[in-house]
Amino acid sequence: MKTFKKEFEHHVSDDPLVRWAWNPGPGRTPAPGTHAQFAKAMSVWINGGAPCPTES
Repeated sequence: MKTFKKEFEHHVSDDPLVRWAWNPGPGRTPAPGTHAQFAKAMSVWINGGAPCPTES
């Protein structure tokens, strides 16, 4: 999990394709919120064990 956390947080924080979502160019709608908010939310999620919902 430690390696996954490091690689995931790097991807979310530094990958140009991820960052593109907040500056997608003319005629495209940017992702909601800010990149910083997204990166923080992803960090909270991964530090919480990266839980995924299950079907009921």
